[in-house]
Amino acid sequence: MSELKIYRASAGSGKTFTLSFEFIKLLFQEPQSYKSILAVTFTNKATAEMKSRILDKLYALSVAEAPDYLPELMKLLDKPEAYIRKVARNLLINILNDFSKFSINTIDSFFQKVIRSFAYEANLPANFKVELDSDRILAQAVDNLLRELELKGNEDLKEWLIKHTLSKIEEGKDWNIANELNSLGREVFKEEFQSLKPEVLQKLRDKKALNSYRLQLKQMADDFEASIQSAAQKGLDALKSHGISWDILQGKSRSPLKKLEKLANVTKAADYLEILKLEPLVNNPEAAGHSKNSESDNSLIIDCYNNGLNDSLQQLWNTLEENKTNYFTAKAILSNLNALGIITDIALKVNELARNENLFLLADANRLLHQIIDENEAPFIYEKTGTRFQHYMIDEFQDTSRLQWDNFRPLLQNSVSDGHTALIVGDVKQSIYRWRNSDWKLLSDQVNKDFLSHGLTNLTLDTNWRSSEHVITFNNCIFAGAARMLQTEFINSSKEAIDEADIPDDLQQKISTAYSDTVQQVAAKSIGSGGFIHVDFLEGKNAEFRSNATKAAVLQIERLIDEGYNYRDICILVRKKSEGTEITEALLSGSFSPTERKHPVISNETLLLSSSPAVNLVVQQIKYIQEPDNEVFEAFIRLYSHFYNTQQAHEVNYCDTTVLHENKEHFDELSAQLLELKGQPLFEMTEALVRRLPDELHQNQFVFLQGLLDAVRDYVTNYSVNVHDFINWWNDKGQNTAISVPENQDAINVMTIHKSKGLEFKAVVVPYCNWDLDDKGHGSLIWCQPRVAPFNQLDLLPVNYSSTLLHTQFVDEYLNERLHQFVDNLNLLYVALTRAEESLVIMAEQPAKTGGLKNVSHLLFRIISQFNMLSGLDERLIQQLTEAWDDTEKSYEFGSIPKQAQKAVPEQTVSVPFKTTELGKRIKIHPESVALSSPEHLKHLKHGKVMHRLFELIITKDDVESAITKLILNGQIKTSDRHSLLDFVTDKINQDQVKEWFKSDKHIINEGTILVPSDTYRPDRVIVTDTKVTVVDYKFGELKDDKHAIQVKRYMDLLRKMGYNNIEGYLWYLREKDEVIKVGDQHVQGSLF
Repeated sequence: MSELKIYRASAGSGKTFTLSFEFIKLLFQEPQSYKSILAVTFTNKATAEMKSRILDKLYALSVAEAPDYLPELMKLLDKPEAYIRKVARNLLINILNDFSKFSINTIDSFFQKVIRSFAYEANLPANFKVELDSDRILAQAVDNLLRELELKGNEDLKEWLIKHTLSKIEEGKDWNIANELNSLGREVFKEEFQSLKPEVLQKLRDKKALNSYRLQLKQMADDFEASIQSAAQKGLDALKSHGISWDILQGKSRSPLKKLEKLANVTKAADYLEILKLEPLVNNPEAAGHSKNSESDNSLIIDCYNNGLNDSLQQLWNTLEENKTNYFTAKAILSNLNALGIITDIALKVNELARNENLFLLADANRLLHQIIDENEAPFIYEKTGTRFQHYMIDEFQDTSRLQWDNFRPLLQNSVSDGHTALIVGDVKQSIYRWRNSDWKLLSDQVNKDFLSHGLTNLTLDTNWRSSEHVITFNNCIFAGAARMLQTEFINSSKEAIDEADIPDDLQQKISTAYSDTVQQVAAKSIGSGGFIHVDFLEGKNAEFRSNATKAAVLQIERLIDEGYNYRDICILVRKKSEGTEITEALLSGSFSPTERKHPVISNETLLLSSSPAVNLVVQQIKYIQEPDNEVFEAFIRLYSHFYNTQQAHEVNYCDTTVLHENKEHFDELSAQLLELKGQPLFEMTEALVRRLPDELHQNQFVFLQGLLDAVRDYVTNYSVNVHDFINWWNDKGQNTAISVPENQDAINVMTIHKSKGLEFKAVVVPYCNWDLDDKGHGSLIWCQPRVAPFNQLDLLPVNYSSTLLHTQFVDEYLNERLHQFVDNLNLLYVALTRAEESLVIMAEQPAKTGGLKNVSHLLFRIISQFNMLSGLDERLIQQLTEAWDDTEKSYEFGSIPKQAQKAVPEQTVSVPFKTTELGKRIKIHPESVALSSPEHLKHLKHGKVMHRLFELIITKDDVESAITKLILNGQIKTSDRHSLLDFVTDKINQDQVKEWFKSDKHIINEGTILVPSDTYRPDRVIVTDTKVTVVDYKFGELKDDKHAIQVKRYMDLLRKMGYNNIEGYLWYLREKDEVIKVGDQHVQGSLF
C-alpha cells in the first residue's frame, strides 16, 4: 500500500513545477503509465498549461543543455545522463503518437465522460448537450413558471407567490417578482440543496404541509410579541401614572427605560434584544434614578417600581430569557419559508426545461454522479465507464467541492490501496470560489480524516520563487498578523452574544490554522532583489473613496511607467467588474491624470460591449425595427445620430432633448431605411446595421463591433433566431458581455482578483482595497438543519445570514458562515497581494478612530501602523518596516521601484478597415453546399447529406428555423434558400402520418450512435415513449431499395437487444410526393455481434 501525498503550496512556491515533476517522475518509473495517469485541474486554460509544461520538460530533457529535473532524475533512477535523455525522447514520442491517452482534464470534463456512460440509468437523452450557462436556463425557467401561474393545478403556487411578494412589501424590500425568483433560483445550484434526498424534496414541495408549519411558527412568534408589547405597555403606564419624567431618570431622554416605548411598538424582530439593556434595572430602582435626584424623586421612582414598573421589567426579562431562542428561530425560518416553497418549484422548472431542450446542466454533474455512486459500488461505476486510470493527481484542490471530493475519494483510496500514486496539491489561502461550492475545509482537515487508515504524507512548499525580497517580507508580515487578528476578532465579536466556551473548538483556531504556513522563505535568486510596496490610506466612503482611490492609483501607475515599466508589466486587480470598468474608463480618458495622459488598457472582463456608443446605436436600431412606435427607441437613435453627425459620439448627452426636434426629415428617411430590414434574419440585420455606420466608427470601434457580431452569431447558433428573444437576452445579459482582446498588447491589464489566480505580474495595483470582511449586507442565505421540535418538521431550511442568528438554534451555522466570510475575504486579499513580482501598490480606506475590523482596509491599517510591535524578526528589518510608515500622511512606502530594462519598442501594426459583406454576396465554399430552391435539386446526392444534417438538428417542429440558420452560418446552404427550405420542411413534418414524431412530449434521439464490437450504427431518428419505440430512416432523392428496409430492421433488432420492446420501423422517402413505408418486424438474418 502506498500513501496519499498532499502538497500544501503557497503562492509562488513552484506548485506547477512540482506537479509536473511528479508526473514526469512517474513516467520514468513506468514508461507506459501516461495511459493510466489522470491529472485534473479546474479550468481548460490550466489543463492546457499543464500538458504544455510536461511536454516542454520532456523535450528539454531530450535536447537542452541543462534542463530542469535532470539531476533529480539521475539521482532517483541511479542512471547516467544519456539514459535519461533517451528515455525522455521515447516518452515524448510515445505520448505524441498516442495523445488521446494523455489524460490531463478538467474535473468537470472527467465527470461528464462518466455521466455519459450512465445516460440511460440517469434518464438522460443519449445525445444530450452540456449547458454551461445555468443563469440562462434559470431565467427561462422563471419565465415559464410565471407564465403558467394561471394554469389549472398551479393555484397553490400562485397563492404562495402572492404571500411571498406581500411579505417583501411589508419588509420594505424589492418586490420585483422576476428578480426575486432569479435570485432565489440560484440556490438550486448550491450543494446543500442538491444534496437533498428525493423524499425530502417532496416534503418541501407540499404547500399544505408548509402552510401548516408556517401557521404554527407564526402563532409562536405572535404570542411572544404580544407578551412583550403588553409588558412594555404596563411599564409605560406605571411611569405615566406616577408622573415620572425622563429628567429624573439616569440618562434622562437616553434612559434605558426609554426602550419601553420601542418595545411597545416594535417594527423589527431585532428590537426585542433591547430588553437586554434593561436587565441591570430589574429589582434595582437605584440604577434607574439620576444621581442628582432629590429624595422625593427617588421615592417616586421606588414607588413606581413597587407598583408595576418592576413587574413589567421582570416580565420582559423572563419572557425573553425563556423564549428568545424559539422566537428568533421561528422568525428566521418564517422570513424565508415562502422562498423555500418557491425554490423547490423553480428546481422542477429548471429540470423540466433542461429535459425539453435536451440539455444537461453542468451544475448538476456532481449531484448526479454522487447519486449514481450512492446507489452502486464506486469501483464498479468507474469500471463500467472504461476508466483505465491507476494514478491520480488533483491540482488546485482548495477549489474542490464536497460532492466532487465524495465522487473522487473512492478512486484515490483504491489507488493507494493498490500501491499506486495519488497526490493532491492546493493552498487553503487561495480558496476564493466558495460561491461555486468549493470547500477549503476539505484540504484543511477532511482529507486527513478520510485517509487516516490509508496513510498520507503532508509536504509544504515554503519557498517563494515568484516575488522579490521586499514583497515576500511585506506579505509574510501582513498575513501572519492578519490571521491572528481575525481569529481574535471572530472570537470577541461572537462573545457579545454567547460564551467563548460555547464556540465550537474547531472554530476557535480555524483561521490561524488555515494560515499557519503563510510565512515563506526567499528564494536564493531573490535575496537582495529589493522590491517596492506603496500603500495609501485615503479618506472618504463609497463614491468619495473610489474617486480619491482612482486619482491616487492613476498617479502611482504613471510613476511606475515613468520609472521604466511597460504598460504590459502592470496589472490592476479589482474585487468587482464594475470597479474594473471605473478604473478602465479613468485610464482611457485621462480624466484622473494630473497631465490628462491617456493610457492603453486591455481587459477580458471590463471592456463591455455596452460601453461602445457604436454598439449601443446598432442595438437601439434593432429594437426600433421591432417596435417603430416606441418613442424611447426613436429618441435614442436621434440622439446617437446627432452626435455621430457632429463627430462627438463619445460625448452623447442623454439630457439634450433639443436635438429630438431637429432634422425630422432626416430621421424619417433613416426610419424608412431601417424598417426595410424588418423580417431579415437577426445576424444579417445586425451586419447591415454595422455596415451603415460611418467609416470613422468602423476604425475607432472595430473591436467592439466585431465583438457584437460574434455575440449575435453565438446567440443565433446556440439559442434562438428570434429577434425579440435576442433583445431580452441583450437587456438581461448580453450588454454585460466583455470583448476578447489579444493578451500580447502593450497595455495595462485590468482583471478581477478571481481571474488573476495563478497569474503573476511585475507590478500589481489594487485601487479599491476596501471590501468587507463580513458581507452581511447582500442578503445571502445559509442552509440550516433544525434539530429540535417543533422546527425539525423540515429537514433543511434557508435563513438570512444575520447576527440575530446568534440568538437562534442556528448559532453553529451562523458562526461557521461568519468564519467562512472572514476566510473568504482574507483569501481574496492574499491572492491579490501575492500576484506581484516586484512592485505592489494598494489604495485602502482610512478607518475611523473607533470601531472594529469592518473591512480589509482596517485590517491592513492596524497591521501596517503597528509594524513596530512585530516579534520574531530581525531588529534591523523591523526598523525598516516601521520607518516606511508615515503617520501624518497615512501612507506606507517600503523599498524603491526596481530599475527596468530598456522599454520595449511597440510593435508596428497596420490598421485594416473593419468591413462586412452582405451574407448573400459572399463566396462560400463548402463540400456539401448546394442550391435548394427547386424540387429538381432533390436528385442530388450532396443535397441528401445537407438534408440529413438539417433533420439531425430538428428535435421538434419549433427547431426548424434555428436549424436552417445554423446551416446558413456554416455555409452549407444559401441565405436565398431560407424561405423555400423553411416552407418545404415545415410542410413535410406537419403531415398527418409523421407529425407525431416531432412533438415535444416525446424523447427524441437523432443520429444516436449504437456501438457493437464489429461496427457502429446511427439510426436517423429514434422516438421513445412509455409504450413503444419508433425508428425512422430518411431517404432524400433515393429510389426504393430492399437494402433500405434491411438497414431499418437491423436498427430494430439492435434496439431490441438493448432492452427496448414494442419497436416499429419506418422508411421515409422525402420527395415531391412523400412516401412513408412501415418496415416489417422480422429479425435480420445472421449475427449482429
